[in-house]
Amino acid sequence: MANLEALKKSRKTDRAAFTKAYNKVEELITLEGVDISELEAELNVLKVKSDRLEITHASILELLPEQDFEAEFEVVEDFRDKAIRIETKARKIITCQQNVSTILNSTHSDSAIINSTENVVTEKRRFKLPKLELRKFDGDVKEWLYFWSQFEKIHDDSSIEEIQINFNICYNLLLKALELEK
Repeated sequence: MANLEALKKSRKTDRAAFTKAYNKVEELITLEGVDISELEAELNVLKVKSDRLEITHASILELLPEQDFEAEFEVVEDFRDKAIRIETKARKIITCQQNVSTILNSTHSDSAIINSTENVVTEKRRFKLPKLELRKFDGDVKEWLYFWSQFEKIHDDSSIEEIQINFNICYNLLLKALELEK
């Protein structure tokens, strides 16, 4: 019986230590930008405290009389469930943050590859074309669609830089102005 009393005193300190570690992990989980390494460290502390409490509970359950066993077993199960739930939540947060950082790292390298590929594609598309005579708009509304169709593809092409488009438009307008002067 003296051994049971000593185990109950030990259980009291083990439960206090478990609760303190549990509260610390729960506090870290509620934080928005939690540090993964700190959360993992506190989770390991909780695991050690939980294991120690589990050993104490098992020792007490062995020595308890049958009438007290069921009530004590329910309390022990509550502590186990608490530990499992908080560990599951913490592991989920850790996994999510690791996945996000992996995606961000791969996104940075993928975007660098995409940017270099886009540069290659843009460099390949820069070539000198022969000058074409563009149809002039005479102010007739019926002719507008045909006139606009000459510029629409260039205007909507995302691979051509805006400066290049504006330069082409200005250049064509200057040519028209020079032709009018002659």
